[in-house]
Amino acid sequence: MEKIICVAMAPAGAEQPSSDSILTQAREAFANPRFRCVSLQLPRRDVEELRARRRGAVIHRDAASGPTRQLVALLSLWVDCADDPSTAQRFMAGISDDVTGYVVTEAVARWWPGPGGSPPAGVNAVSLLRRNPNMSRERFLAHWVQVHMPISLHYHPQWKYVRNPVERIIFGDASHLPDAIVEEGFAAVDDLVDPLRFYGTGGDPKNLDTNKAIVFEDVPVFLDTAATETFVTEEHVLRAEWMPLADQRAPAPLLVDGAS
Repeated sequence: MEKIICVAMAPAGAEQPSSDSILTQAREAFANPRFRCVSLQLPRRDVEELRARRRGAVIHRDAASGPTRQLVALLSLWVDCADDPSTAQRFMAGISDDVTGYVVTEAVARWWPGPGGSPPAGVNAVSLLRRNPNMSRERFLAHWVQVHMPISLHYHPQWKYVRNPVERIIFGDASHLPDAIVEEGFAAVDDLVDPLRFYGTGGDPKNLDTNKAIVFEDVPVFLDTAATETFVTEEHVLRAEWMPLADQRAPAPLLVDGAS
């Protein structure tokens, strides 16, 4: 089994197909049961804007230039073999001119299920990670897993944390190749956009600056912050035949009063 992640992008501010149109096309394209698990993440730009207003970004960009690309869709699917990605490539090309497909190695670091067996529905933060150019791939992955991810799991109230190191590109422009893709799921919008909740303060504003500094100081150690891209998405599961078990070794997400 191999996991494929396909990313469709567009210039910032460009018009895009509607979410309903993309979902309809995806259901038709991946009706064949040979696609074991299929999910489509579509942008929630309203939440991205709210996030920027209320707490800013964890990953800084040049304020003068701003983001140059926006996400159209991110497709994840499991297949027996990724040697023939033609169906995914055709689907992605039908919604954008800027598409890439990758084979990744998935690692589920946190998965806290709700009553239905999946993490609570909410919003995701999806990041295309590009490593600090002074780091080798091996050092980047080691720092991410051993240093930064434990910080993230401690301070941020994710219900889902999925690491996807990129193994190879299967179609598209290799110049945009990320080193990894991380998917972080949040049960409620405020868990992502409210600084007191996102930075694990326990509702105490006195903890905000300290916790925020711990997160911010580590990010540029292993990431190229100018090249790394983060998007807020809503996930639509089109087929789910595989589901991880809750990892009881991972700490439970930190919640404050009123979190759901």
